Amino acid sequence: MNWFRRFMIGRNGVDQLSVAFIVMFIVLNIVSLIFPSIFVYILYFVLFGLFLFRMLSKNISARQKENYAFLRFWNPLQKKVVKFFARLKSMKQYKYFKCKQCKRTIRVPRGKNKIRVTCPHCGHKEVIRS
Repeated sequence: MNWFRRFMIGRNGVDQLSVAFIVMFIVLNIVSLIFPSIFVYILYFVLFGLFLFRMLSKNISARQKENYAFLRFWNPLQKKVVKFFARLKSMKQYKYFKCKQCKRTIRVPRGKNKIRVTCPHCGHKEVIRS
């Protein structure tokens, strides 16, 4: 195992984009089991080649730029998905609505009938049904 450590010195290794490639491999593998197609196999091997190229590359600054560009795309998407599931989980306890002035989302407890809510961001007061 020592030879592998010495071999990987100065190389990019595995980063978040490489992990995304691994997830794509798994998805493509499942898709190829359901819908066997030469296109899926070609795409699989092209992605595998890119994965190996990125992992074994010694041009670390270029690979970091690629990873940064991927993270700029991935992080907002991941935040939206996490926020959606958190909101779905708390749907029974809270009701969500938008402030009419600043358009921010405000969370209020459910089952309180009509309540007067003050927006914590802009101070706009509003009567709503929860």
